[in-house]
Amino acid sequence: MEEPLTDAWIRERVHKHEYLISKHAEDERRNDCLSLSDVEQALLNGVIIENYPDTGRGSSC
Repeated sequence: MEEPLTDAWIRERVHKHEYLISKHAEDERRNDCLSLSDVEQALLNGVIIENYPDTGRGSSC
């Protein structure tokens, strides 16, 4: 069973640099002129407002 996505789980992965960025996310990041640090700060300071445990591609939020 896949580990559920939580704010704490996401923050832990960011602190450990244990994450991947999809090509689509990377393209969007660049199009929006966001640095990787900007994305990391959003992940470290944000909150999950919706959780989609079964999208067919695994958990997402």
